[in-house]
Amino acid sequence: MSKWTEGPWSVQRDGFIMSNDLDAGAFAKVYGAGDLEADANAHLIAAAPELYEALSYLVAETDPDIDEDYNPHAQPLRKARAALAKARGEIDG
Repeated sequence: MSKWTEGPWSVQRDGFIMSNDLDAGAFAKVYGAGDLEADANAHLIAAAPELYEALSYLVAETDPDIDEDYNPHAQPLRKARAALAKARGEIDG
């Protein structure tokens, strides 16, 4: 079970991020340097649950015994694992 609001999330008017869970309602307001930037930020954030799920699936389906010195997928896999750890709050920035 994740610590964040369950997805899927959607973007509503005025940059609010909504959960499809009616009890959660609006849980974030997104800002940017202008309306276009705020809208883009809101859509990126709203995609977070699906992005996390897709990346988790890809990492889980990757052979854990790949030889990282010779496999061209090693660097993207390290980046995927780091992004997932960041989303879980296990690493900063």
